[in-house]
Amino acid sequence: MIGLGSAARLLGIAGADTDERVIDLVLPPGGERQQVPGIALHFWHLSRDDVLEVGGLRITSVRRTLADLALHLPRNRAVSAMDSALNKNLITPDELHQAKALTRGRPYCRKADGWWDLADGRAETPLETWSRGLHRRRAGTR
Repeated sequence: MIGLGSAARLLGIAGADTDERVIDLVLPPGGERQQVPGIALHFWHLSRDDVLEVGGLRITSVRRTLADLALHLPRNRAVSAMDSALNKNLITPDELHQAKALTRGRPYCRKADGWWDLADGRAETPLETWSRGLHRRRAGTR
């Protein structure tokens, strides 16, 4: 199944800026394999709600993609992806909260915990999100 940045590109989510030369695949745990150049293998459990079919390809849902990206990207890129999904109406604010819930108990979830409230969907480009984020950092807020 296609996930992370590869899924974000297929879903039209901007801002993650992951390496387009690498395909992110999510496989069930227990079948771990050696990594292959050009393919990043991730071994996670997925529920039926975590999966979409787009153009005949099985990819992670918008919620799951954002949850996974938040745990793997720096703050500005993760929040840019969240903003993009909200701005393009790919996800609702309630679904964004559900995406945050998908990170609970996973590695790095505390790192990303405060980022979810920074996304509001007003930014039309990643640069707008980054500008807002940098302003908040200088002001002493998250």
